[in-house]
Amino acid sequence: MYNEDHKNISAQCLNPSEYKDLLQATIDSSLDIIQLFKAVRNEEGRIIDFVWLLNNKKAIEQNGDVTGRSLLQQHPGVVEAGIFEKMVKVTETGKPSEEEMYYNYEQFDGWFYQAVVRSGDGVVLTTRDITKQKNAEAEIMKSRDLLLAMMDAPNIGIGVFKVVRNNHGKIIDFIFDFVNKRTLEAFGGNDPTGTLLSSYGSDGIEQLQYFKEVIETGNNNSYTRKAESGIVEGWFLFSNAPIGNDRLIQVWEDITDLKKAEQEIKATSNLLQSVLNVSLSGISYYCPVFNEENKIIDFEWVLTNNRANHYGGDRSLIGKRWMEEYPGIKECGVLDKMIAVVEKGEIQDWEFPYTLDGSHQWIRLTGVKLGNGLVTSSEDITARKLAEKEILDLKDEIASNATNKYYSIFNSINEGFCIYELVYNNEKADDLRWVEVNPAFEKQTGLKDTVGKLASEVMPGTETYWFEAYDKAAKTGEAVHFENWHEPTGRWYYTFASRIGGANSRQVAVLFSDITKRKQQEQRQQFLLNFSDTLRTIADPIETQRAAMRMLGEHLKVSRTFYYSLVQENDNWTYIIDDDWHADPTQPTFSGRFLSTDFGAHTFTRLPLGEAYICPNSHQLDITPTELQHYLDLQIIGWIAYPIIRQGIYEGGVCIHSPVARNWTEEEITLTAEVAERTWEAVERANAEEALRKSEIKLKELLQIREDFIGVASHELKTPVTSIKVYAEVVQEKLEKREWVEEGELMKRLNTQIDRLNKLINDLLNTTKISAGKLHFCFGPTDLNKVIQERLEEVKRTTKHNFVIELGDLPVVTSDQERIGQVITNLLTNAIKYSPITTTVTIKSSLAGDSIQVSVLDKGYGISPNDQLKIFDRFYRVTENNMDTFPGMGLGLYISSQIIQQHGGTLTVVSEPGNGSVFTFTIPIKSLRSD
Repeated sequence: MYNEDHKNISAQCLNPSEYKDLLQATIDSSLDIIQLFKAVRNEEGRIIDFVWLLNNKKAIEQNGDVTGRSLLQQHPGVVEAGIFEKMVKVTETGKPSEEEMYYNYEQFDGWFYQAVVRSGDGVVLTTRDITKQKNAEAEIMKSRDLLLAMMDAPNIGIGVFKVVRNNHGKIIDFIFDFVNKRTLEAFGGNDPTGTLLSSYGSDGIEQLQYFKEVIETGNNNSYTRKAESGIVEGWFLFSNAPIGNDRLIQVWEDITDLKKAEQEIKATSNLLQSVLNVSLSGISYYCPVFNEENKIIDFEWVLTNNRANHYGGDRSLIGKRWMEEYPGIKECGVLDKMIAVVEKGEIQDWEFPYTLDGSHQWIRLTGVKLGNGLVTSSEDITARKLAEKEILDLKDEIASNATNKYYSIFNSINEGFCIYELVYNNEKADDLRWVEVNPAFEKQTGLKDTVGKLASEVMPGTETYWFEAYDKAAKTGEAVHFENWHEPTGRWYYTFASRIGGANSRQVAVLFSDITKRKQQEQRQQFLLNFSDTLRTIADPIETQRAAMRMLGEHLKVSRTFYYSLVQENDNWTYIIDDDWHADPTQPTFSGRFLSTDFGAHTFTRLPLGEAYICPNSHQLDITPTELQHYLDLQIIGWIAYPIIRQGIYEGGVCIHSPVARNWTEEEITLTAEVAERTWEAVERANAEEALRKSEIKLKELLQIREDFIGVASHELKTPVTSIKVYAEVVQEKLEKREWVEEGELMKRLNTQIDRLNKLINDLLNTTKISAGKLHFCFGPTDLNKVIQERLEEVKRTTKHNFVIELGDLPVVTSDQERIGQVITNLLTNAIKYSPITTTVTIKSSLAGDSIQVSVLDKGYGISPNDQLKIFDRFYRVTENNMDTFPGMGLGLYISSQIIQQHGGTLTVVSEPGNGSVFTFTIPIKSLRSD
């Protein structure tokens, strides 16, 4: 009757147009996006699309005016996101739907709350952007997890300290108020709580000034110090922060290993800089500089040697940019080549002229990619280029046996110079004859008395590419320059060749330099880059050794390499070799355990002192025939043993073997040392990572065992406790009927304790279910005020506290009534448990926007800010005011918070020590869960 009257009144007051305007104004006032759709059906009556009928202002701002348009054409992503299917289901069944979802189609990318309700042959879709809320929740969870991890971190120590003041209020000391597990371990298991900081000698006294600074200024501080006389020794990083009430918190970490690593890195860096500084080439390492479009526009110096600084005017270039120091470098194309090295990973080698401060120079630059940066080797080749130019200018004079000027240049330059006459066989150059050579020729090649002789006589085995290059210069008349290896002389040469005379001449003038040292440096650098890249990707210690030794053996072309660790037994060393690399699979293996006495113990006496042993020929060792035979049986003739020393301790080393006598070069010895050091570091890293992985696996197993035990134990206790409860109630009833008052009271107390035990078992079962994600919920309409009244009546019977109930006008909510009642009971019993019996407990309910809020207030002991951060954690108990002596296991608030979270709400606490606490939970009127 009311609905009919209401319709009649509406009809009398508003015409359809006014009614539509009122409806539009109403939905426009909403901050949510509200859209009305009509279903589009095919001939079989199946819904194939929706069209917009009505949009509020918020929807138009988002989508524009789409009234009458197709949903699937405007937003095709609704199909893949499942929204279209949901709209069809609501239209067909009439059952509303609401949920949170992540949507990243069309112009959208975020989290949305969406409710779908049927309206005629269509739906009303209400959408709210909750991206900020979701991000905030994620940040909160991240911060919470971080705090938990920090408290439980095995390497992080935490302590809370309380100020001690004299009668004048001056700070004179601090008392340990709380320590975590790591700090307790540092004290050898002796709890320092309640003791003075100054009682721990100089380690405690020296920190007083830092503690006073925090309390007096209210600012955080941090510092690093070395402890030598206290409970623990080593380097430590301390951070202190005030937490109010004349207290501060200190977080500390043992950084001894980090300090040692820093010292080793510094020593390695100094060694690297020393190695670089002896180079005759300028060596620099750069990092690229990017613009806003992520394109390389410049390079910045990170590391230089002395020669590079000399080229820059004998000043440090570190931190400076190429374009600022050499502004003309872009025009000559060098910058583009450097960028190509970084982007494509190709090695570049080029020569270019450059003018700096009015000086015209020729520079040779080699670029190699290193990580995300670039390493270059630079060389001033101005003198060579001038000589080449002179030779080109004088080649006509050379053809006619030259002038005095030619001979002056010919005999004075440091580069080797000669004139070849090519010898042909079937029109193919396959030999050459020396016509003239300059004095530097012998120094550069080591060859003597070559004029008039053939190359096939003096240096047989010369590679064909030399003849091909000279033939090209003779036939084309174009000068050629190149770098190549020459096997007969065992050297690398940079060569410049040009024809002498006319088109029919077969003589070429050759200017060349021995670049063997530079090439060896480049090859060594490239090898070490590849070596580090390879070891960086290997996690297994044995695989690390195997890869390192294989790369070293193949590079040095030796027969065997291996990495060893060792143990000392009396005065002898036992060498432990997990694996060895050998070039010949038929060669005997060297893996296993070997005694130094088997190979001449006195031979190895210098290794523990850090001195490498270089042996060109085992036959020359001062050892017995039996010891020599051990070498011969394993085909060890030439060998190097490099020891690894750390903090004065002989840790292990690297050996390389040759089956024949070998005069080891300085380059080979240095490279072996570098590889040994890098291998040890990589193996140690791999061992540490392996130990960490095993620790993590063990920790997960222990945590799972704990969860399984709690679950099984709780489940097994549930049945017998229930039976005990039934029997106890029967006995109590019979005692009371017989009026055995004293015995009945004892049985009543027993029943109370059984109830507590039952609650504890239920809490443990709920905890395991929460951890496994199996805590069951049954959502439905709930009168929350009624639940509050019922639970309050139950609690009242257990205490003499006074209660005040203030209930607001609440709508019906969607919730699990039993679980929400469990939360209310827990908050009320906690308020009773932790407040004096003469005080009042207040429970309130109110409407807060789209949510309902319930608060429980007590006048109890209160909770400190530090405890408030952890009070919702599993098994956490507040220890202040002896609150941990009350019955309980610290599970109630944890379970309550999880229940509220499953309802899409929050549980919070506001408290001050001595002034009671207020626990408040908030849940949405329409729960996010509907299962």
